[in-house]
Amino acid sequence: MTQQGKGSLWDGVLSAIQSPGGVRPEEPFSEQLQRVVYRHIAAEESSIERYQKLLDDSKDPVARMLLTELITDEKHHHGMLQRMEVQLEAELGEKSSGLFSGSVGELEPAERKAAISELKDLGNDESSGVKHLRDLAKQARSAGSDLLGLLLDALATDSEKHQRLLKFIEKRLSSA
Repeated sequence: MTQQGKGSLWDGVLSAIQSPGGVRPEEPFSEQLQRVVYRHIAAEESSIERYQKLLDDSKDPVARMLLTELITDEKHHHGMLQRMEVQLEAELGEKSSGLFSGSVGELEPAERKAAISELKDLGNDESSGVKHLRDLAKQARSAGSDLLGLLLDALATDSEKHQRLLKFIEKRLSSA
């Protein structure tokens, strides 16, 4: 998304970790990332306000529905970035511990095996769902409904994200 007259959101985010000559290699990555997260939090807040203004002014029910979805996603992203901020502050010694501190909880071998199996099963379900949703999106577009195609593709994209998250959890449990 482009901020009014300020270039893209990512231009500002990238400038937070780059010097005029390029990347700042002398600075720890966690400090670079912290700057990016701070700027992105501010950009998310601005986006939420701008989406809300569009929603408040809109009379079109489709635009209102889509703007509501965007606001919900932006608020979710904002919360995730705030949790990342707490973790980065812990890593930089600004706080004693972060939200992501600590190790994988102790699980009995049978519990770990069952959890990993369930994670794989859920991942397979998500994978099947992605294929099904993409097929439905294509059919919806062929039938003349670009809106339903868009929404079905958005759901498929979310399911792909779910697959990645499940795979990460599975890997984390497997390596504990």
